[in-house]
Amino acid sequence: ARGLRPSAVVSRAILLGHVFGSPGPASLRARDSRGTVPVRFLKKLLRETGFDPRKDLRVGVDGGVRSWLKLGHSPDLAVGDWDSLRDRRALRAIPSVSLPVDKGASDLFFACREAIARGAGEIVCSGFTGGRLDQQLGVLFDLAAVSELCPVLLRDPGLEVHFLSGANPQWLARLPIG
Repeated sequence: ARGLRPSAVVSRAILLGHVFGSPGPASLRARDSRGTVPVRFLKKLLRETGFDPRKDLRVGVDGGVRSWLKLGHSPDLAVGDWDSLRDRRALRAIPSVSLPVDKGASDLFFACREAIARGAGEIVCSGFTGGRLDQQLGVLFDLAAVSELCPVLLRDPGLEVHFLSGANPQWLARLPIG
């Protein structure tokens, strides 16, 4: 892994991925015709979560590097095996962690671990659902494991998952009631 540029203290990490495959169920119709999370959704997510480019660690998970670039931000870190990043030239200017294709967990899991190692006390993820069921289940299981280390929020069109853990009960006070 190449080093990150010096920055302010990291409070949380926002991890963006790409979306696998087709739009899927009706609850995901906010996706565009290619099944990807539209830029407008990602902009709304950043606005609603109080994104602060000075404090939030921006992580592009594999093809999620493109998502950050489409939003007009360069990721602080890129993590992946690069199977969904067609143009790898962007990686030349971004600190990155390259993963093997064969591994015991998803690129997202390793990206979360890297973010926590860099000081993130909270993880927000988007762009990781909407494709094959086995990949979606893998994402859910991996994020459940990460939630033992810090609070995790997964948010995509039609979906918001707060991962609860006995190790991180502070999420209970943040859950919307009603």
